[in-house]
Amino acid sequence: MRIPHMVIILAQNQQLVAEGIAKAGMGLNLGWHNNIDSSWMAQEIYSLIFSFEKRVVMLKKAEAKIDGEGVSRVIKPINAVSISIRRVTESDCELIWRWVNDKETREASFAEHYISWNEHIQWFDSVMKRDDILFYIAENNRKGPVGQLRFELKSKETMVSLSICP
Repeated sequence: MRIPHMVIILAQNQQLVAEGIAKAGMGLNLGWHNNIDSSWMAQEIYSLIFSFEKRVVMLKKAEAKIDGEGVSRVIKPINAVSISIRRVTESDCELIWRWVNDKETREASFAEHYISWNEHIQWFDSVMKRDDILFYIAENNRKGPVGQLRFELKSKETMVSLSICP
């Protein structure tokens, strides 16, 4: 679409992009969402609407940097990956133990303490014997195992546990 960029920063990871767009002359950086004055923003929009030359300059600079194929480049590798699930086996025990002891995984878990190997083996063996737990490994066609998914079936509800490999 051939319109100038007007960027409002919503998150920290967008700040450099917004600054880069403005520095390259491809558009306007309106700044952080919580610091924008509506009358100033209206004035900026108004200046673009009524300045054909300014819009043309921005568009030419953007076209020199952006080929319009960004979505295709993002989608292509995503479409090339397929995810499948399979039941957990005894051979997955160590892998799951490594995943559960990942620092970020521990911080997001109900119990944040390090899980010892012996503690994990006891838990894993008990889970594997239970009929009310469905335990899966998610795999992709490039990397192998990418996460685990566990359903603990109860009478009127199901507890779902999901983790992505670190």
